[in-house]
Amino acid sequence: MNFCCECGLPLSSVVSDAGRVRRICRACGYEHRDLPKVLVSCLTSCGGKVLWMRRANEPYRGKWSIPCGFMEMGETLAGAAAREVLEETSAVVAPASLSLYVVGSLTWMNQVYVVFRGAAASTACDAGPEALEVGWFSESEAPWHDFAFPQSEAPTRRFYRELASGQFGLYLGEYTPQHTRTWLIGT
Repeated sequence: MNFCCECGLPLSSVVSDAGRVRRICRACGYEHRDLPKVLVSCLTSCGGKVLWMRRANEPYRGKWSIPCGFMEMGETLAGAAAREVLEETSAVVAPASLSLYVVGSLTWMNQVYVVFRGAAASTACDAGPEALEVGWFSESEAPWHDFAFPQSEAPTRRFYRELASGQFGLYLGEYTPQHTRTWLIGT
């Protein structure tokens, strides 16, 4: 950002006490910060299968993923996750029925990742404008070879195991381009 969103004058770069470069307006004092975006997702299940979508947009157009997207102004976390499922797959999950599953840091993308789990009342679904195709898959049927976000493979496989057992954990995760680390923080 080069200009102040408050008064329109040029921003200056300064180094904070913590050593971070900040963009400030010397005229009005406004400080611009590049804050993380909140990415939400929902592992939606029905009858032992999980809802997947094949992406119509970049990045990873044509690859499969779990429905996900960014939280918008005025939404709750669960509301945003349920909206993303509806927009991408036409499947309905009630925000109030969702349970928190994973909270993670995607530091290389400046994002916080919040994953819910929930059950759909039926397998009715259809590809929305952001999906080329949607489908319900068991773990053995899932398109692992064509997964858009390999960092999410281990937590998604864990979800299938927990879905089969009916025993779910709550996890804290750190995701990097190379691997995923998650820690159980509750049940």
